[in-house]
Amino acid sequence: MKPVDAIPAGLARAWQREPWWSEPTEGAFRPPLDIDEIAGLATLPDVESLLVKTHRTDGKTEYKTQSGPFDTSTLGSLGEHDWTLLVRDLDRHLPELGELWTHFHWLADYRRADIMVSVAAPGGSVGPHRDSYDVFLVQGHGERCWQLAPGDDADETPDHPLRLTYPPQFTERVDATPGHTLYVPPGYIHHGVAQTLCTTWSFGLQAPLVSDIASMANLPGTHSPDERLRDPSIPVRKRHGEIPHHALAAVSCFDADDANALDALGLLLSTPKPGFEPDGASTPQGTGSLHPWTRLYWRTDRSACSVYCNGQMLVHSNAAIATLEQLSEHQTLSISDDAELFRWLSGCAAFE
Repeated sequence: MKPVDAIPAGLARAWQREPWWSEPTEGAFRPPLDIDEIAGLATLPDVESLLVKTHRTDGKTEYKTQSGPFDTSTLGSLGEHDWTLLVRDLDRHLPELGELWTHFHWLADYRRADIMVSVAAPGGSVGPHRDSYDVFLVQGHGERCWQLAPGDDADETPDHPLRLTYPPQFTERVDATPGHTLYVPPGYIHHGVAQTLCTTWSFGLQAPLVSDIASMANLPGTHSPDERLRDPSIPVRKRHGEIPHHALAAVSCFDADDANALDALGLLLSTPKPGFEPDGASTPQGTGSLHPWTRLYWRTDRSACSVYCNGQMLVHSNAAIATLEQLSEHQTLSISDDAELFRWLSGCAAFE
């Protein structure tokens, strides 16, 4: 996939306000996996997958779910219409797919969460819903129709596994073809229906709950149970792995430069998702390679550098910034580069 040279025109104005989409460009996106390869991942026991079947009866549409792993006979008998197969955390299971984030190379590392892919037959969908985080939806194979609407005055079914959300009416439509990119802000309802056999690649962003940040930082106050991290503008990457000092500027209950809150944010962002915790500490001889599941971020102030890895924190020297940036970019570290950092990361089970 060819990365864009800068933030696409119009996205900055739309950020966390309204959807934005770009037309396909030649060579912009080439799906790294075909449909059979994606289906093969859904048969593996350590890969999170979900099957959604669409049922239409008497003018009503229902979405029934089944969790994986799936055997090949189940996948082979799905038919030609009305199903969707989701496979999550592709960049954890296949670390080389992390390169797909270069399509959004201007986006700060600390906001990147995971890559998911869906395969859908004509009529297949996961229903209208809204996410609590920003998401970029890139069309791989085939065609999909998206309908969009603000989340105001919508009826939600929180007891449904898909948390279906029905707006009074959809206000926008996007017909996605290969290479088409759609940005959906938090809380915006989107409903995609496959028009042909297709794949859609979902790039989701991290958005921890404000109440969790406040609790970890021991900060007083009442916080909405649903309020999550937001950004005053697109969180642009300045240096690999860095959490900027203004990361909490859009959260009114925190001082933008509150060190405790920023440390809490770093610890939360670096905590691995359940099922992706590196297994035990290892101490490589001389040079270590970061485990694909390791989450590593850092921030700096005038006196020190705070490093966050797999839910742990080290206060280190600002002299380590160049080493940390290089480590975040190239995923390897030598004990001769920084012995203290090397040993601490070993203790965090950061290395393979």
